[in-house]
Amino acid sequence: MRNFRLPLVLVVLYAATAFVDRCYAADHLAFLPQQTTATASVNVQIGFTVVALDASNNVDNGATGPLTISSTDGSSASGSATGSTATALANGSGTLFVTFKTPGNQIVSATFAGAAPAQQVVNVTTGIAGCSSCFATIGAGAVLTNLAGDYNNTNNVLETTHLGNSTPQYVLGVAYKLPIPGEMYRLPKLNCDPSSFTTPKSDANAAYCYPFKAFVNFKFTPDASQTFSGFTYGVSHAIHKDLDILLGVSYSAYNEVSPGFQAEALQVVKTQQAPSTGNACYAQWSLASLQANTATAFDGFPTELLTQTGGTSAAPICTAGAQIYAGSPLAVHYHVGLFMGISVPISFGTFLGGK
Repeated sequence: MRNFRLPLVLVVLYAATAFVDRCYAADHLAFLPQQTTATASVNVQIGFTVVALDASNNVDNGATGPLTISSTDGSSASGSATGSTATALANGSGTLFVTFKTPGNQIVSATFAGAAPAQQVVNVTTGIAGCSSCFATIGAGAVLTNLAGDYNNTNNVLETTHLGNSTPQYVLGVAYKLPIPGEMYRLPKLNCDPSSFTTPKSDANAAYCYPFKAFVNFKFTPDASQTFSGFTYGVSHAIHKDLDILLGVSYSAYNEVSPGFQAEALQVVKTQQAPSTGNACYAQWSLASLQANTATAFDGFPTELLTQTGGTSAAPICTAGAQIYAGSPLAVHYHVGLFMGISVPISFGTFLGGK
C-alpha cells in the first residue's frame, strides 16, 4: 500500500493545479481606465491599456500572447497598421495605440485567445489637426546675464532705462508640448501612460507626465528704449497644469552708446577735467567707467558741450553749447543672455474650438 502513496499524491496535485488554472485563467478582457465613453481627437494618437481578467475580475498575470486590435474607423491606424493588427499582451496587461481619422463615435475592440473580447466607445472630435500639443503662452521674466546699457536721448541728455534683471520683461509667444516623459512619470499615484500626452486624466497627470515644452516668445519691456525688446527661445517645465517655468536664451535689443560718440565723449571728459581747463561740469564722470562702457556709465551724460559759466567746483553753473559728436549718440545692438521666467500656457483648442 505504501508503494501507491507517491503516485496518488502526484495525481491529486495535478488535479488541483488544473482546477486552479481553470479557475484563474483569463476569462475576459477589459479596458482601463473603465469609462463609458473615451475621448480623442482626429489625427492625434491615443493610448489604451487592456488587461486580461479571470472570472473574479482579478488580473491573470499568466496571460501572455497576441492581442488583436480592431476599430470601426476604417481609416484609423492601430499601432502602425490600418484596420486590425496585433500587439503584445504580457503578464496580463498590454498597451495599444490608435490614431483616428474620422470624427464621431468609434469602437475599439480587443480580442485574446480563450477570453471574451472587450470594446471601448470613443468619441472622436475634429480638434485641431496636428496642434493638440500647441499652446499660446503669456508670462514674465528677466535676463540674468550679459546685461548692457540701454539709453534714451531726452533733451540732449542720455538717460538709462529700466531694461535689466530688476525689471520684469513680459513675454508672448507659442509653445509645443514635447513627447518626453517627466522625472515623475513612473510614480504610481500619477497613473501616467502614453495617453496622458493627449488626454490627461487629472491636473497632476497633465502637468507631470509630460511636463516639457519648447517655446519661442517675443519680449516687451516697460520703460525700455523700444517696446519690443527682443525674443527668447528655450524649454519650459510645468509646475502646474496652467503654469510653466521658462529657461532659455534671450536676444535683447539695447539702445547703446555708439562707438563714435563714446570716443568723442572720452576725449571731451579728458580735456575738460585737465588741470589747465578745470571744467567742474565734467567732474562727476569717470574715465574708466566711460572707457569700459558699463551699464550706467553714460547715465545723465550731455550730448552738447558744457561750459562752466559760474558757481563753484562743487555746484557749477553749466551752459550747453554745440553737439560734441556729429553722428547719432546711440545705436541698437542685440545681446545674448540667459532668460528665466514663468508663463501661462493656453491650448490652441481654447481659441480654435478644438479639444
